Amino acid sequence: MTTQKSLFLAVLCLVVFISGCDESLTDVNSNPNSPTDVDPNIILPYATESAVDLYQGAAVGMEFGNLIVQHWARIQGTDKDRYIYSNSSFSSFWEGGYSGPLMDFQRIQKLGEEQGNPNYQAVGMIMKAWYFSLLTDSFGDIPYSEALQGIDGGVTQPAFDRQEVIYTNLLQQLETASSMIVTNDHEISGDILYSGDMSKWQKFANSLRFRLLMRISGKENVSSKLASLVQNDNMFDSNEDNAQLVYLSNPPNRHPIIELPSGRRNQFRVSKTLVDRLKQLNDPRLEVYADTTQYTSATKPQDSLYVGVPNGLMPEDAAKLGMDRTSKIGSAFRKAETPGVIMTYAELNFLMAEAAEKGFISGSVESYYEKGIRASFDQHGVTGVDSYLSEAEVDFDPANALQQIGEQKWIALYGQGLEAWNDWKRTGFPDLEPSIANDNDDQIPVRMEYPFSAQITNQQNYDEAISRQGENSINTHVWWDE
Repeated sequence: MTTQKSLFLAVLCLVVFISGCDESLTDVNSNPNSPTDVDPNIILPYATESAVDLYQGAAVGMEFGNLIVQHWARIQGTDKDRYIYSNSSFSSFWEGGYSGPLMDFQRIQKLGEEQGNPNYQAVGMIMKAWYFSLLTDSFGDIPYSEALQGIDGGVTQPAFDRQEVIYTNLLQQLETASSMIVTNDHEISGDILYSGDMSKWQKFANSLRFRLLMRISGKENVSSKLASLVQNDNMFDSNEDNAQLVYLSNPPNRHPIIELPSGRRNQFRVSKTLVDRLKQLNDPRLEVYADTTQYTSATKPQDSLYVGVPNGLMPEDAAKLGMDRTSKIGSAFRKAETPGVIMTYAELNFLMAEAAEKGFISGSVESYYEKGIRASFDQHGVTGVDSYLSEAEVDFDPANALQQIGEQKWIALYGQGLEAWNDWKRTGFPDLEPSIANDNDDQIPVRMEYPFSAQITNQQNYDEAISRQGENSINTHVWWDE
């Protein structure tokens, strides 16, 4: 990946240098994300890492998603854990996405079409659909059908499309991308997710489609589409199919958490909500999700081994807990090579368990539920799953199926805070309490606020979106969550 990314930057420098020899300064300053003479294999690794970086990065993955679903907590600098955000809190996710990876994925899609390579075209479509789904799930109505056109396309102030319209198109895009993939021809390179294995890309497209169909299942009848995906049997079938970016040990290709100063990185702790629940369930994943404290009580050594921090404490109260008496997030989740996970086999099984319980698809609810737990244990290299499945509160209970499925999915999504938040919004599981000293009238946020740039550069369309969706507030529900 390092070589691919370096090559990409070298090509961009060469393009700018050559332009400077023959063209005006205006030409030199043309968009470097879309040079016309760069092949898709050069753009793809850079675009992929940029997108996963934004998803996993401090602003969205760490300071929002992981905190808000109470996987992580803050022991210092607790404002974000108290739901205090500035108007720029989500700017990088919005602006960085539109000006960076989304433009690049669209370029890859177009180049694939121009070069007669449907696989590049499909990969661009799949990744663009994934990132757009993150944006609309987080903000609601967003620029979509007129987005990514800019000056060249004649649209500098794109309309905000309704979320239900966006979802219809996202699902169509994923279905089309899956159908156009050729698994035995049209090789691609520069693929840092699946190393050019198009059968895995096809499974990812279909699994992501299942996720999005479940997301809107409270608003639309999606049973036949879900059943068709199950019947065709071309979704994830093991952890080998997981969509994740395996970061490297050397910059610039390390996980975003390692790019944080060590002092800031160590301010993250495992949430008391999660630690206490894993202890109650005798869940051995606790040993991976959390580090042991540096302090051991003489009277209660087991109780002091793993200690979570309550979410949303006032700074002075958090400081009293002591850095050495609370658990850091597990070392596997704060190293350079920590995978940037997009979607897993475990998540898919929990979605299928829920779909079966609601009668959307056929199959054993219990079997899907247990497969989800087993896949999560396997994903993290944890043993003892058979014993865990016999725990009183884990053993499948048909009368309590949706709660068990939702809670186990929340546990399995550890480190994927944004997805866990969106799933919690939809299902209501687990039953989370707002953070303690929150600044939001005891409400857990259900939406990100549009950044100020969306208002000042596109005022009319912004105003129209607000008039139909509701105020630009962290408490305004998106369409599928109403």
